[in-house]
Amino acid sequence: MSGGDPRARAELPSSPPEAWEPLLRFARLAGRPLERFLHIEAASGIFLLVAAAVALAWGNSPWAESYMRLWHTPLGIRVGGLTFERSLEWVVNDALMVIFFFVVGM
Repeated sequence: MSGGDPRARAELPSSPPEAWEPLLRFARLAGRPLERFLHIEAASGIFLLVAAAVALAWGNSPWAESYMRLWHTPLGIRVGGLTFERSLEWVVNDALMVIFFFVVGM
């Protein structure tokens, strides 16, 4: 049984079972408003305003400690013995903002 019969793999159905059809129909129906929203030019601005409002509310709520723990979560890359690790705060402030202002400047 090394690898199996290639003809057996070809007989497997390539489409999802009929039981999935209602779920796929629902996913298409639910995805239409999101797709329409993403085609609006102001969608990114709306998303940023909502995200900023949520961050302000969360940071000034009784759950502010969990917000600070998330903000200081370490992110990193390890390759062999080399490690590059920084906090989420550093990644946003020093990496993503550089890319943002570079794109805006273009």
